[in-house]
Amino acid sequence: MKQISKYSVLFLFFIILQGLFVGCASQPEKAMEFERPLLIDTPFETAWLATKNELKARGFTIAHLNKRDGVIETYPLSSRQWFEFWRRDVVGENAIAEASMQNIRRKVVAQFFIDSEDETLSLDCYAEVQRMVSKPEAARLITRGEDMFASTSNRMPTLQSRFTKKKIPDEWMTLRRDYDLEVDIMEHLQRQLSGN
Repeated sequence: MKQISKYSVLFLFFIILQGLFVGCASQPEKAMEFERPLLIDTPFETAWLATKNELKARGFTIAHLNKRDGVIETYPLSSRQWFEFWRRDVVGENAIAEASMQNIRRKVVAQFFIDSEDETLSLDCYAEVQRMVSKPEAARLITRGEDMFASTSNRMPTLQSRFTKKKIPDEWMTLRRDYDLEVDIMEHLQRQLSGN
């Protein structure tokens, strides 16, 4: 009978331990506790001010206010990292982990609607998640040694310093909507406006 070495047991132990902490790759859908858009029983001015204050309390800076159309838009905010426990701009452990591993930012747009028939006021919220990406040109590989110091100008190689190349700017790519943040903002506003 073949004996199992202590290194094999340790290796197996660490594999099992790692499997316990990894978890599933898919994220379960969060059930919404209320219908969208959120119906509001308070006057427009009160709801407008409460929404502005809620977004500011979460760390967002207001970029655009349009009372006539009922739109409040924020500047993109670099998302909370795992050690920033006081910030409220990210909801959920998966979103915090994602923002801690890459450069993520969020932008929120709050939209008020007034029904023309019965004059009821409602609010909907849109939160967008963006990630910084480099353009494909920035990821070009050097395939030959002499290409390290030469750049091609009209198909004629010329010597040029590596450090004088133009910096290719990064750009922000929209990943998805952040439903958890949207729901959290609207639930907090619902409690605040109803007096609970």
